[in-house]
Amino acid sequence: MDNVEHWGIYNTMQKEFQFGIDEPSKRKAGNKLFRKIGYDAYKWRFEARILPRELWKRK
Repeated sequence: MDNVEHWGIYNTMQKEFQFGIDEPSKRKAGNKLFRKIGYDAYKWRFEARILPRELWKRK
């Protein structure tokens, strides 16, 4: 069983995970968001959160 945490980007306004980001650390998830959307990643509405198991992409 995989006990590693998976991190994704959560939009607090739309109340959903976005961009399909699935990374092993909070920092890597933030970096991937920045590479994907640029300076809009600094907006307060995006935050890194632990993904629920049903949203995991990598095993």
